[in-house]
Amino acid sequence: MPGGYNHGMLPADVSDISFPKPIADKLHAYYKRYYLDTLGLPDWEDRIMRRRREEHFFAKPIMAFMERSLGIPLDGKRVLVVGCGTGGECVYLASRGAGVIGLDLSSEAVGILRDK
Repeated sequence: MPGGYNHGMLPADVSDISFPKPIADKLHAYYKRYYLDTLGLPDWEDRIMRRRREEHFFAKPIMAFMERSLGIPLDGKRVLVVGCGTGGECVYLASRGAGVIGLDLSSEAVGILRDK
């Protein structure tokens, strides 16, 4: 979409993405239950890898898109992220000095966010 965020594009080499093992294990279990057990998707393992890549690579472009759309920088602002999931955007915003509150229906996802 012109001027928007293309969620399907991934950087070429993302093979070295890692979280500390306890967080990586929780992310894997959480997304396995969602993609395999809940949705029954045959490509669930690929989707988990893409999800981990999104956590690492896409929070910054998503927030840049939001800032352009809103016309204000989010550094140091108070931000409410509704549907935060495991929190890639929340972590990124907090690293820029924002006070972030993440809300999600999944207490497990919010727990993973807290661990991050």
